[in-house]
Amino acid sequence: MSARRKLSTWLLTRLGTLGWGTLMAGALLATFEWTGLGTKWVHGILTKRMAVLGGELELGEADFQWLEPSLVLRDLSLRTEEEVLSVDHLHVRFGWQGGLSLAPTMVHMDGARVLLDQAIAARVRGLLDVPGATISDNDEEREGKTPRLPSLPEVLLEDLTLLVRSSAGDQLELFHVDLSMEETEALPKIVGRVQTPRQR
Repeated sequence: MSARRKLSTWLLTRLGTLGWGTLMAGALLATFEWTGLGTKWVHGILTKRMAVLGGELELGEADFQWLEPSLVLRDLSLRTEEEVLSVDHLHVRFGWQGGLSLAPTMVHMDGARVLLDQAIAARVRGLLDVPGATISDNDEEREGKTPRLPSLPEVLLEDLTLLVRSSAGDQLELFHVDLSMEETEALPKIVGRVQTPRQR
């Protein structure tokens, strides 16, 4: 057998192995989604992450966009004594940042309702804690720079409704918000609009 034929045989064998491996990986990923295991896995992660808020977290569907890569969540809600958060559509895109870890680079939320409550607001502080987000006075003096915020993803909020609880216990619409936020060289830049129910 000539050297050229040996090389061709070796390449075809490797390509065949790669093809079967890709097919098997695709089948496993599809099974992971179609059986609902993906949704259960995401629900478990979110439940642990948002445990500080208390209440029960519900998730309708998690759709994995493997090629983008991104994650789409539908019908997400959090209930304590009543529903305090609901999101119809949440799209989170990921990218490589600082090493080999994936981090959110874009968050798009469409159709959300948030109940403004003092108890919930106090718990959100724990949810938003970011390790390494602070800088000591000595570090600041040594670097001669103002402290920087951690890297933030691009954020797009559409049809966000903010509610408050009346003295009678009813939920009243306060504002409707549409905004976008992107990180600049200095501080995050926020652009959007706020409407009252009468303006809609």
